[in-house]
Order: sequence, then C-alpha cells, then structure tokens
Amino acid sequence: MVFGFSLYEGKNFSTGCMTTCSRGQDVSNNGTCSGIGCCQAAIPKGLTIYLGFVNSPGNHTNVWSFNPCSYAFLGDHEKFTFRGTSDFMDPNFVNRIVNDVPIVIDWAIGTKNCSVVRNSTTYSCMEHSLCVDSESGRGGYRCICEEGYGGNPYLSPGCQDIDECATSPCDGIYKNTPGGFECSCPKGYFGYGKKGRGCQKEHDFPILKLSCLGLGLLSILQMPSNLNKVFTIEELEQATNNFSEDEILGEGGNGVVYKGVLPDQRVVAIKKSKPNRRVYK
Repeated sequence: MVFGFSLYEGKNFSTGCMTTCSRGQDVSNNGTCSGIGCCQAAIPKGLTIYLGFVNSPGNHTNVWSFNPCSYAFLGDHEKFTFRGTSDFMDPNFVNRIVNDVPIVIDWAIGTKNCSVVRNSTTYSCMEHSLCVDSESGRGGYRCICEEGYGGNPYLSPGCQDIDECATSPCDGIYKNTPGGFECSCPKGYFGYGKKGRGCQKEHDFPILKLSCLGLGLLSILQMPSNLNKVFTIEELEQATNNFSEDEILGEGGNGVVYKGVLPDQRVVAIKKSKPNRRVYK
C-alpha cells in the first residue's frame, strides 16, 4: 500500500510516505506508525491548501484478506494510536478518527505583525490581552490573555480577571487582586500563606530579631532567654545559607523572616529588619 499527499503553498510541491506489508503478522500493534501497515509524514508551517490521495499497487488484491481498506487523513499525530491489523478490519475506524484525532489549525489575523498593527484601527486584541506574532512564516498575529486573566481576547470587554480562589492557592488568608492574588497568615502565624510554604505558629520557632544600622547588619536586639547569645553576621549568614531566598519563611512591612539552623542544630526564625531610612534637615 502506498500513501501520499500533495501540498500547495505559493508553489506546487509534494511530500508523503509509503507503507508496505504482505502478511498480517508483520504489522506491529504496539501503537506506533512504524512504516509497516501505517506511516505518517509532517506538513510544513504556513500550509493553506491540502490535497490528499491514497494509492495501492495491485488494486489491493494481495492484502485483501487482512487489509480490505486503506485510509488517508489529516490530524494531530500525537492523538492517533495505531492498533495494527484491528484498524484494517474496524468498521468504525473512520468515526473513531473523526472523534478522537483533531485537526490543529495554525491561523493568524492578516499578514502584518504586532509592531505594525498595534496602533492601527484594525487591531483586534482587547483589554488585558497581548499580541503575539505568528510563527507560520506568512505574517499575521494572534492575541492571548495576560497572565492572571482568562476569556476571549478578541471579544469585548476582553480578558477578565481569574479568581484564583477556585484553585485554592493559599493555606492562609486569600485575597484576589487584578491579575493575581495575595496570601497572608492569620494573627499568631507568620509565613507567605501560599501552599507549599504555608503559615507557621509564631511559637514554633524562637525569633531572633536583627537591626540594620548604617551599612552593616549588627547583633540581636531581642531573643528568648534560652538563646542568650550575641551572634555575629557571619554566624547568621551561615545559619540562613547567606540569607537565601529558599530559606524565607515570610515577609512583612518591617522585615523578612528566614529559617535558620544554629551550629547546635536548633532551628530558629531569624528576622532581618528593613533599613530605617530617615532624612534629617
């Protein structure tokens, strides 16, 4: 059996594939189009016209006993699973392809890119949407919603804010914002409030509070009695992996709280205060 198709894009050219089999037992049923009983060929970007045909040498008589029909179709190859000779004998094969194998259309608006049409009267991207140049090689553009927004970017009023509450992104207190959301912790807890980092009770960790004076971080201003020690900046950097973002437990208006591990393996929360910038006249 030979399968081929012709394509047209500004000039005539053709591509295709060939598959042969003389015995049903030679046909693979492992789900892949290997070239024995089934083959596939890619089509280029920018395709505007598709003409397909299928041909079988010997009028199909040599393989009629196990392969009475031949098919050619256009579709997403990742959605098609070849079932071996059972596909040849399946009377519902055409319906299965129509229902299960979609055709992916690469389309664009016009032939001008975003930089040309963005300020024109024909610009089609509505509120809270972005213009994306087509990659087909034939020009044109498409519209997509901004992050945190959803809907149809081509129809008024454009993309709408997504209420992330539906996906429960917070362990703490949730607040929806335009294009995003905020998580915070209830009173008595600290942290980001987001899932994965969550909120922790303040008494779960001893709190070491630091103060920024001048250009350098200085010693502890407040600590529990069982941690009655002044730590150097080097010790605090070592405990927090140099104040790594991966160790951040939470952040407030006065500073950032980091998880720290002391040399005796005690786990503490270290609060790095924000500089107090005052202007004196």
